[in-house]
Amino acid sequence: MGCGLTSGLTSGKQLTLEQESLNIQIADNEAKVRDDYIKNILPVTSPIQIPSNARILVQNKDFCSQIKYQWTCDGYNYTCHWHTRTPNAPSDQGDSWVIERCLPGIGAGPDVRPAKRELLVGEDQWVSKAKWDESIRARKQGIITEAQREILNNVYWKFKNNYDFYNGFEGEGKVILSMKNNKDLTIQIWDGYFEDIFSNPIFNNDGWQGFTRDYQEGIGAFSGDDDNIIINLQEYIDDLKQYIGKSQSYDETDDCLEFLIAFFEQARDNHDCIELRIF
Repeated sequence: MGCGLTSGLTSGKQLTLEQESLNIQIADNEAKVRDDYIKNILPVTSPIQIPSNARILVQNKDFCSQIKYQWTCDGYNYTCHWHTRTPNAPSDQGDSWVIERCLPGIGAGPDVRPAKRELLVGEDQWVSKAKWDESIRARKQGIITEAQREILNNVYWKFKNNYDFYNGFEGEGKVILSMKNNKDLTIQIWDGYFEDIFSNPIFNNDGWQGFTRDYQEGIGAFSGDDDNIIINLQEYIDDLKQYIGKSQSYDETDDCLEFLIAFFEQARDNHDCIELRIF
């Protein structure tokens, strides 16, 4: 019995060591995937190009996670902040980018000047840090103007190479939508969200329209063709809005629905159209 007990302990110890080795390998692989994401994948979604030699700082705070990319160009010090949703942020605000740049001040000599701090609010559009902070305070106090709301909610980076609704579903089916005249504004969405929204269609006397018609009848955007161009955007917007407040299977589906509506409205307001591909 003594030998049997010893043998059992030895076997158990070997299994433990094997498990520890496996856990180390798993952790190492996860670290490599995470590093690759931070260095090569996430920067692609930034509103401005992040150079490959940018300094990277990863910060995990109590209330959010933040990644900073810092570099210098043409005398400006640039900082791209990517962070998860912060407490007290608007309900429709998810993970987001904040892009800052600073032209350092000069305190002596013939070219004295104060520092110039700005934030990106659109493609090649910058506002002063003071104006940005004023908009933040107005939103917090509930007295924000439409102009201030536009500064804070500028959609340029909201839709630039956005994978928020495909993250975690890599390798599964996806729908890619791009604005035809600005391919930087591209979103990828797990096809399961489309199934959740349109699998139980709303019936009315006028028949289906937009995505509901295409999804249910296998035509248009869901015909199986390689590329589809959606021109009649208002029809699709009206169809999507029918599903607001409808019970969905996934908690994230409501957010995805609002995101789709905002994307189509942005294309409409820019007099653009949308290219759709299914993978």
